Amino acid sequence: MEAHAYIVTQEDTPLVSRFDVSKEIGRRLRARRHELHLTTMQFGELCNLTPSLVRDYEVGRPMPAARLWQLSQVIDVTPDYFFQRL
Repeated sequence: MEAHAYIVTQEDTPLVSRFDVSKEIGRRLRARRHELHLTTMQFGELCNLTPSLVRDYEVGRPMPAARLWQLSQVIDVTPDYFFQRL
């Protein structure tokens, strides 16, 4: 069974699992890509990613911080865009 990491409050109560965070990042990535009228193929080309990997990230596959920074540059947002109000 896989161990889960959690973001916790001072009371040590889980707010959201890391899997929920990855899914929310993916949701926001997809929404922003749609706002820019980019297909997964177009976005992938801009980021040097395959369309398959773009889709994986959009459904919640965790990504390295450096990749998140790279994607935020392409879609013209700051990295904190992905974490606001989590």
